[in-house]
Amino acid sequence: MTLRISNIEDLEISGESGKHKISTISGDNETLDILLGLNIGNENLNIMIEGND
Repeated sequence: MTLRISNIEDLEISGESGKHKISTISGDNETLDILLGLNIGNENLNIMIEGND
């Protein structure tokens, strides 16, 4: 499964110490539909850099 990270931001949640990273992804509709269907939300990912930008 290949996705492109479109944006990375710091997120502060009230009542919690420290900041969290949130990333916005882009991909083809089929891949995004699979992720939404699996109810993927807050998950840890292995990020690799491959290919051309």
